[in-house]
This record gives sequence, C-alpha cells and structure tokens, in this order.
Amino acid sequence: MKKTLLSAVIFLLICSFIVPVALAGAAYGPDLYFSCYGYNYCGFTLISTPSSGTSCGASEGIMLRGSGTVPSGYMGALARAYDQATGNLVGSSSWLYTSKATYSHTNYFGFTGTKGKSYYSYGAVQTYNGSGYTTYYPTRSPAQSVV
Repeated sequence: MKKTLLSAVIFLLICSFIVPVALAGAAYGPDLYFSCYGYNYCGFTLISTPSSGTSCGASEGIMLRGSGTVPSGYMGALARAYDQATGNLVGSSSWLYTSKATYSHTNYFGFTGTKGKSYYSYGAVQTYNGSGYTTYYPTRSPAQSVV
C-alpha cells in the first residue's frame, strides 16, 4: 500500500508539470492484487479533476508487491475515462509497456471534461505470463466531478 501511495504521489507530481492545473479532487479505486509468472503485483486506477477549468486525467498503474524489479516489457497499462451518468467511454490512452527493468508503471490519459459532469477511471493492466500477456482489470475509481 505504501508503494501504491508513493507511486500515485509521484504520478500526480509528474502530471502537475504536464497538466498545469490545481486538482479539485482525485479518487483511487481499490487496489487489485494478483500474481503472474512468479511475480506479485498491485493494480490501481485514478481519476483527477481540476479546481478550475476542465482539464481532467485518468490513469492506470501497476507495481510489484515486495522488493525487486521485473524485466523490460513485463508490465503494461491502459488508461480509460468514463462518463458517470451514461457509462460511455470518454476516451482512452494506448497500451504503454515498460521500457526498462522497474518495479512500477503508470499510464495517463488527459481529457477535457464538462462542468457539472462526473467521471471515473476504469482501465486495464497487463503482465507478461511467459508466452504473452494476461490482462487484469483493477476496480474502477470513484467518480469525481468537474466544478
């Protein structure tokens, strides 16, 4: 859990340089714990909305539980954002895979929200299973409103 929180904080700091707005809210979905090809992982979702403006963000993250790293390409993430009222997909990132040995990986999708609407993040993560990839779906985040 500490690694998840640390990765999320680092992610938000990085995003603050990419999307220069103050966040009105950020909501994380419950962590999903799973094992694949001898490694133990934790997957999570995040949605963020600004305190002013309409620049929003959805992210999907994955990290190792415990210590060590996995080889390059062992983790992938796909971030997606949905409209809370309709359940319709607002947009999605492309799959992004690790390019070096690491213990965590995050993918981000920025989108323009509509004032008064709420959005949630529900993406996917993939891990290498020895002959391809296995896809996992961390629990969707709670919704956040654009104010």
